[in-house]
Amino acid sequence: MGLLDSIIEGYTGLPLWAHRLAFGGCMLVVMALSLMPAEVPMPSTGWDKSNHFLAFFVLTLLGGVAYPGRTALVLTGLLAYGALIEVLQSFTPSRSAEWGDLLADAVGLLLGWMVLQLVRMQAQMVDLKRSDITQMVCPQCHNGTEMHYGKQDMTITHGAMARQVFAVSGWHCPVCKECVFDLGEGIRCVETLEAMILDSVPDKSLRSA
Repeated sequence: MGLLDSIIEGYTGLPLWAHRLAFGGCMLVVMALSLMPAEVPMPSTGWDKSNHFLAFFVLTLLGGVAYPGRTALVLTGLLAYGALIEVLQSFTPSRSAEWGDLLADAVGLLLGWMVLQLVRMQAQMVDLKRSDITQMVCPQCHNGTEMHYGKQDMTITHGAMARQVFAVSGWHCPVCKECVFDLGEGIRCVETLEAMILDSVPDKSLRSA
């Protein structure tokens, strides 16, 4: 289990691959609904623009959880995905491409990003201490290695880059360095990894997404 898998599973109870599967499945559903003939009955909010807004709001939330260290790339990719849908709709009978639809997509992305930021801030405020647990076995070693509770410095790597996150609170394995984070501590590590990923992106314009 990697760093992101450990953090996400600790928050939601589901492995990272399950969130990515849900994200990919939702993208396929949105694409299918967007390219179906307009006269075919389908789920709707009653207004085309709110359909676009809701779809991309949900996609942003799912993408943010599925790829927690790549927020800027998720937002940029989803906006390009929305543009692709508009292009494909221009070739679909009874469908048409509209700038208003793409604007609704962008508003959904923005609100979804704001919700993700609020959740992140809330998680940082929660002090989840596992004081009722007296011992924990490392889930990575599979040989009964006991973990130690406390604060340790952790090194986060991405490619050839490496940065330290100091005094990370949680259960630490002395053998494989696996960590079962206290809630706010995992967020610190994700933010560090996200910053490293953004620093490695050649196109600086992606950093503003």
